[in-house]
Amino acid sequence: MKDILILHGALGAASEFLEVKEKLQENYNVHLMDFNGHGINAHVHEFYITGFQKDLSEFIQHKGLNKPFVFGYSMGGYVALLHEILEPGSLSGILTLGTKFYWNLESSEQEASLLNPEVLEEKVPHYANYLSQIHPNGWKENMLRTKELMLQLGSDPVLKDEYLKEIDLPVTIGRGALDKMVSAEESHYVAQLIPDALYVEYLGVKHPIHQIDPDFIVSIIKDSAQHVL
Repeated sequence: MKDILILHGALGAASEFLEVKEKLQENYNVHLMDFNGHGINAHVHEFYITGFQKDLSEFIQHKGLNKPFVFGYSMGGYVALLHEILEPGSLSGILTLGTKFYWNLESSEQEASLLNPEVLEEKVPHYANYLSQIHPNGWKENMLRTKELMLQLGSDPVLKDEYLKEIDLPVTIGRGALDKMVSAEESHYVAQLIPDALYVEYLGVKHPIHQIDPDFIVSIIKDSAQHVL
């Protein structure tokens, strides 16, 4: 069976996709991984996009995966695209969902301002509890490091236009129509830059992964993967 690799987003973890994995593994070899400082992985090195790309590269090599198809949710999609830029030909295709591509000082400061563990714990305790469950090593540290990551992206976005134009594999840039974090304009723009890319907007879909039906994720992965695997 062909390999599918699922990458989680910022503040997320591999455990969020266990149900998706279960529903896909009848037809595919499905792999989940936690980036450094997420889920069950302790913080051991650079907590940044380039560090996460190294995590991805090492995971693919360790598992002996042969050109897996990658589904990257939010930050996971950003990392997947960077990986193909740095190690071209190592993947068979990429599907992103809810990946934010426009990072500047204003947008990064706006997103980072929302990442305050104490405020979140007080104002949205159910979400704080959710994060504590998926990050057994400490969700507050993860959030503070994610805040720093966003500010760094604002100063120096990693995915430059000239790099995206060099990607040579099938890519689907997906966005939920109700996503308030990611704009249609930025998603469509990136899809136009990548030679073999398609932009798809999904009606009724929001950004938070825990608010997206796992069956929907399974369906879009199957639909996208069947064209390249």
